[in-house]
Amino acid sequence: MPSNASGAPRMSRGSLTWRKTLAANPEMAEAFQRAIDLFGAGETGDAIKSLEATLLKHPHHAPLWWYLGMLYRERKQLHRALDSFRKATQLEPRAKRASLGLFHTLWDLDQLDEALKEIKRYQLLTNWSCDDYRKIVGEINEKWVDPPKGRKKSTPRR
Repeated sequence: MPSNASGAPRMSRGSLTWRKTLAANPEMAEAFQRAIDLFGAGETGDAIKSLEATLLKHPHHAPLWWYLGMLYRERKQLHRALDSFRKATQLEPRAKRASLGLFHTLWDLDQLDEALKEIKRYQLLTNWSCDDYRKIVGEINEKWVDPPKGRKKSTPRR
C-alpha cells in the first residue's frame, strides 16, 4: 500500500478489487482509514483497537488482517502479528504483503522452516513472481549454501 507524507499507508490505491470492496462498504472504508490515520499520528495502540473492532464486523477481508499484522509488528507483538498474517494469507493466498509479513514474522520468531515454506507456497502459487522473495532466496543461497573456501557459513540475520 503506498504511503503518504507521514509514512502511513494511503487507502485510496491498491487493487481494483480492494477499491471496489471499500466503495461497496463505506463504513468499513471509513474505519480502515481511521486506523491508518491513527497509525500515521503515532497512535498505534488506538489504531489496533480500531482495526480489531472493524474486523469484528468485517472478518473476511485480507487487507484488514494484513494491516493489523503490520500494526502488531510495529508494536513488537509478533505472535499476534503471526496470527493476523496467517488469517490474511488464508483469505487471500496470493496477497503479497500478507505473505511477506508472514515470512518476516516467522523468521523473526526463529521459525525458519515455516518461513521458508511460506516462500515456497507463495512462489509456487504465483509462478515465482515476487522479486522480494527471489532476493531473499538469493541471499540465503549466498550466505548458507556454498560459502567461499576457508569461510564458515554465516548465521542468518534477523
